[in-house]
Amino acid sequence: MKRAYIYTTNHFHSVGVTDLVMLLRNGARDCGYDAVTSDRVEPGEWNILIEGFDNPAHRKIIRDEWRLGTRFICVCTEALNGRYFNDGLVDGHFHYSAQGYWQKRYEGFKEMLPFIDELWILSESQIEPYRAAFPDKPISLLPHGWVSGMAQVEHRPESEKDIDFFFSGALTPYRLAILENLHARYRVAYSPPGGADYLRMDLLARTRVCLSMPLSPRNHAPSVSRMHFHIQNSNFVLQHRYEHSCALDTYVLQAPAENYVDWAVAALKVENRREIARASYERFRLEMPMTRWLAPLLERNEPGSGAGVAGNSSTALRGNSVAQCVTP
Repeated sequence: MKRAYIYTTNHFHSVGVTDLVMLLRNGARDCGYDAVTSDRVEPGEWNILIEGFDNPAHRKIIRDEWRLGTRFICVCTEALNGRYFNDGLVDGHFHYSAQGYWQKRYEGFKEMLPFIDELWILSESQIEPYRAAFPDKPISLLPHGWVSGMAQVEHRPESEKDIDFFFSGALTPYRLAILENLHARYRVAYSPPGGADYLRMDLLARTRVCLSMPLSPRNHAPSVSRMHFHIQNSNFVLQHRYEHSCALDTYVLQAPAENYVDWAVAALKVENRREIARASYERFRLEMPMTRWLAPLLERNEPGSGAGVAGNSSTALRGNSVAQCVTP
């Protein structure tokens, strides 16, 4: 059986990349590969990396192995919207407004580009910015499709759910204001990035409505990774409606930014949330199997396939607007 290696040492095997690693690993397995996560670069093989090269020691590993004939694919996770990653996206947050860190991370990424065969972009809205910045690098869209083995939340019956709202992600000032507004009247659970998965899954099992919100009003594209996780776990999601659409929009309920809190409160009154969430999952499973997009990318990067010269490619993905099932 063909093997696919997913290298995560440059992220110190952080739990923060768990959902993305599962998407890649389980997706590759669905495509017929023996996909494994690896704590080292596999010499002479092609390795899938997740962007994050701000550490010089990690960059040296990539350079040294490349000279020995090892090949790399890089999955890009950050928004390229200015002089560096996440430029001006958030104010007043220790991580997302840390200009020096994002500049350093972007420079490390550019330094690694000569050693990377191909870039996989996870967000439709980021395809053109990456192509404009790196016109000579093969760039492909890797949509978040359905993969097996991703469902981890064991939902309690709706009558036993005792958490009104759940959110997991960086706690920026914009998000905090919304959560505090709801917390004044309802029970709100928050799971920080990098938190224990057993806690996240248990909280979600008890949650009525999951929230998906932008980092700030300047964040114009949704987090497809967050949306994908919730859809794969049949969670009922209320998504902030973004300026830029994505293929997953049709599988979640969307609300306008100016009325987001009102829609959240109205969502608690929907009696068939579980049926809506399960139906969205089943439709997603049938309409968007990950193998449709991942299999061709894996096959063309196998030895002898002429990888690295395939050129830029993408698949147009657009979903219909989700039916309005909640009206405040």
